[in-house]
Amino acid sequence: MSQARRIENNYYDAEENNQWIANYSIKFQGCHTQLQFNANGNDNGDAMIINKKLARFRLCPSDACNSDNADGCSSGAEYVVDLITFTEAFTEAKMEAQQYYCEKYRETSCDCDQADDADACQYQCFANAGMQYCQQDKDDEEEFEVQRYLECQAIYQGGNGDDNQDDVQYYVGPYCSSDGSKILLGVFTDDTCSVSVSTSAYEKYNNGASLPYSSSSIVGLDCLSCAEANDGGDNADATDSDQVKEMCGNLYQAAGKCEQNFQYASNNDACNFIAGIQIKRSSGSASVSASPSKAAGAFIGIFAVSTVLLGAYVYYLQSKLNRAKVVLH
Repeated sequence: MSQARRIENNYYDAEENNQWIANYSIKFQGCHTQLQFNANGNDNGDAMIINKKLARFRLCPSDACNSDNADGCSSGAEYVVDLITFTEAFTEAKMEAQQYYCEKYRETSCDCDQADDADACQYQCFANAGMQYCQQDKDDEEEFEVQRYLECQAIYQGGNGDDNQDDVQYYVGPYCSSDGSKILLGVFTDDTCSVSVSTSAYEKYNNGASLPYSSSSIVGLDCLSCAEANDGGDNADATDSDQVKEMCGNLYQAAGKCEQNFQYASNNDACNFIAGIQIKRSSGSASVSASPSKAAGAFIGIFAVSTVLLGAYVYYLQSKLNRAKVVLH
């Protein structure tokens, strides 16, 4: 979230010829993890090798974006951005959009003002429309807020002089699944959320409750529209008059881009990097893996051939030496 705040402070202005984004939707493609040196680490037990987590997404034409398929669309530009920045922006924008459409549907389609039980009437109205997420359970004492844990949040301080407690600080934060198709929440022992442990650590200190999003992805296959509501409601940005959601503009500004053969923009600074992250897509799923660059592949090939030739030459010299020993005897 700190990185998300930084791009928010660098306010995005869609007047800079980027109004076209309003006609597109963000479609999550997959995620990727790279190991890197922790420049902020010290000698106090900090992890010196940490995970750099990245999210890859596509801008698909909204009228052609398919939420039921991992690919999303047959055409569109590709982008890569910090995973925390992406997840925080995507989940917040989705929540705001849901709140907006729930309120709009309640006012226009749920005639419950004269009902004997208004709450039951609204619940059935939303259920009939497949919008159960609109009906919050008012009896819940504490609802899990995923946004709290998107920046590696401490959940328990061990020790404190009690010998029966583990002297361990646990953290919860997002990470990329092994196949790259999901953004999950996990439990870690370092404040960069790089050294993982079992989610049972969360259950131990939360009355046995399972960690939400430990198996299901925080970000799904939804196509999230970049167009603002045009009715002047709460879903529109209060600080500007453009038609692009600030979330989409900020992500576009922060992301590495591959816009080859794209009609609206032509920034290709991240094409080589994105090409090294292979995504195998099928309906409803995606499998992501990093592949070596062409230069690395050529080096490996030359090294392999050189090794074979060197082995053959050593064998030739050894055979020649053995024949010389026979002649001497």
